Amino acid sequence: VAIAAASHHTLVSTRSGRLFSFGLGKGGRLGTGDENHRPLPTRIMGPLTNRIVASIAAAENHSLCSTSDGDVYAWGSNGFGQLGILSLSSQRDHSGQHHQQQSQDQNSSGSNNSRLSPRRVEGGELKHCFVVAVAAGDRHSVALTRLGEVYCWGDNRSGQLGTYNSALLGGASSAASSASPSSSQTNNGRCCHRPQRVEGLWSNQPRRRAIAIAAAEFSTLVLTMPPTVSAGESSLAVSLPVNTIYRWGHGNHSPLRVNFPPVAGGSGTNGNSTYARSVCINPVAIACAKYHSVAITADGRVYTWGLHSESLGIEKSPNPSKSSESDWATSERGKSRHRSQGGSSSSSSKTTTISSPQLVVGMLPENGGGTAIAVSASENHTAVVTSDGHLFTWGTSHGN
Repeated sequence: VAIAAASHHTLVSTRSGRLFSFGLGKGGRLGTGDENHRPLPTRIMGPLTNRIVASIAAAENHSLCSTSDGDVYAWGSNGFGQLGILSLSSQRDHSGQHHQQQSQDQNSSGSNNSRLSPRRVEGGELKHCFVVAVAAGDRHSVALTRLGEVYCWGDNRSGQLGTYNSALLGGASSAASSASPSSSQTNNGRCCHRPQRVEGLWSNQPRRRAIAIAAAEFSTLVLTMPPTVSAGESSLAVSLPVNTIYRWGHGNHSPLRVNFPPVAGGSGTNGNSTYARSVCINPVAIACAKYHSVAITADGRVYTWGLHSESLGIEKSPNPSKSSESDWATSERGKSRHRSQGGSSSSSSKTTTISSPQLVVGMLPENGGGTAIAVSASENHTAVVTSDGHLFTWGTSHGN
């Protein structure tokens, strides 16, 4: 039913709701109860034995899943609190009130910095929510609830959690962190082991309800449905029946709307360019990787933005965008091979930066592509499945 793959392991969920894993087991990322490598799919048991797995996510060193009853389970590395429990390094900063919890966790998993078997994520308000989807960045985790709320926890050094307030700084002004000293959220304000709702989406008026989530090492990407217009609101932009993408991370701690460029030849009512591009471009699927993001629209077109032309599926521009690369963290400037749409290869030491979504022209049906229906992205590659069952990939091969 679903597959999730990371650098060192793969998760597979079956139609019956069983979960299997295989790959390298160091740190417990396989969830099999030990750190042994598994070359063949092995069923994950423990608390998932009698539960139906509904969604899965795999990151470099940890894994997530949600079940049919709306719970979230996590296992693997917990160095940044991405499993929803206080990491060992953070516990050293607090008094002995955590020693008993640490001892209990060590008995079952060896350390609070790792978890060899699935453990239910119960921190914060997430324990009262019905989760329908999960996503995993390298060091943070994301959950989507049935109501359309987005919860994040783990590493927040690049703003991956979508918030930067007293809750993350251990302050008492937030309800999530004011209960007691034992509910401290952070390690020097950089991490949060208790799931926090992204209020920048949920508390906005009109409210933004998410329908899809994606996560990468430095960022989180969210697809929201058209907001419901309340009585008295007359804004044309919020009443359009199109989905909207929001992003945060890469140094930005608040959700920012991803604006698609105007469609060539398009014109909006009363000269409203936002109206024109929103009517024409309706994103329905998203994916994000370390340095780039991808979206599929309702008409099956593919848009990309971020760094590195190879992963973006576009030709190298002689005049790259002047957007600040700090928005995408520090890029790797090593030479890479690029197979262009014409099939030739080239190399360059310069980085192409695209700050807003650009159409991948090579994926248009008239150019030999097709109508896209699914997308996936990794650090150096992008993959798209079309309605006729074909798989298209592009990226850098690093000489392999």
